[in-house]
Amino acid sequence: MFLLDRDMSAKNFTLAKYSLFGQISFPITPLINADLSGIFNPSDKSAYIGPTIDISLSENINFNFTSQLFLGSTASEFGDYGSMFFGRLKWSF
Repeated sequence: MFLLDRDMSAKNFTLAKYSLFGQISFPITPLINADLSGIFNPSDKSAYIGPTIDISLSENINFNFTSQLFLGSTASEFGDYGSMFFGRLKWSF
């Protein structure tokens, strides 16, 4: 696969020549934190959107819900991956 032949770094985290990245995080309440990140490829108009919500259920139990949404046409950089959803229940002891 050609991705393994490339030197990956923060300077080239996508295959596109230019990409726009943004991230915002907001504490909705002291127990709930929301985060939204995204990458936009202006060349083929494809995008990645990653919303996350982190909820503190108790002093040592957290629930995290994360999704990865890939938008674009079939031949675009982010268009072939679909959408993924993840949940995590974390117990700290």
